[in-house]
Amino acid sequence: MEKDHVAGLPRLAALQDSNDSFCIFRKFGPVAARILIGKQIELDQLVTRLNELDNEDVENAETRYRLHSIEFYDGCDPEQMKLMKEIEVKIKDYCLINAF
Repeated sequence: MEKDHVAGLPRLAALQDSNDSFCIFRKFGPVAARILIGKQIELDQLVTRLNELDNEDVENAETRYRLHSIEFYDGCDPEQMKLMKEIEVKIKDYCLINAF
């Protein structure tokens, strides 16, 4: 192992990776949970707005198409599409952080 990795952090990282019992990291539990809670709140607000749009679409013949299609065309109302993209970005970020 010493030959494969230079002294310092590269060798320490290789040593920790060489055995599961050596691989111990600080998880920053409370602050990580606080960040995840904040992201959950942000996502919940966006989902609430998406649900509001869906409910409005049920009542409005001009935007009802949004409930049955993911296709958008020139002149269509882009609010739902923009919201879905924002939710997608935030969910990816949430899942990436939650994976640790």
